[in-house]
Amino acid sequence: MRHALVLGGTGMLAGAVRRIAGQAQDLTLVARAPERLAAETGATPLPMDWADRASVAAALAHLAGRPAPDLMISWIHRNGLWCLTEFEALLAPGARSIRVHGSAAGDPARGVRTDPAPPAGVRRQDVVLGWVNEPSGRRWLTDEEICAGVIEALDRPDRRAAIVGTLS
Repeated sequence: MRHALVLGGTGMLAGAVRRIAGQAQDLTLVARAPERLAAETGATPLPMDWADRASVAAALAHLAGRPAPDLMISWIHRNGLWCLTEFEALLAPGARSIRVHGSAAGDPARGVRTDPAPPAGVRRQDVVLGWVNEPSGRRWLTDEEICAGVIEALDRPDRRAAIVGTLS
């Protein structure tokens, strides 16, 4: 991949960002505080806060002046969904947008109900994060399990959707 764009990948997705950094010629990391992980991975840090529309506008303007990404991975919570289509509009024709969702997004086989449709020419993949049922009860996914699900989507462009863990 030529240019990968990761939105919100400095926490639980850091392992996936490290993997992408080894595959992308150029990596832009957009988050509230991307500097440390960007320095570690050789990515371009682009600080942005979803709650600050001027910050989002500045990030979009910066990205518009760079080569169009051919991959975007985003973990955008509900309060940031208003700008998802604006970021996807910056993607190169034929690019992939891998969206990471919490379990409230629902079963991807029936369609993720939180997101607007992707722009024409962008292939969207959904990764829905569930939980793990164990004899002692239900537990949340580990960062490693979450990253493995995102990496599986990255490695399997033919898959439209994936559930990490279970939703039942």
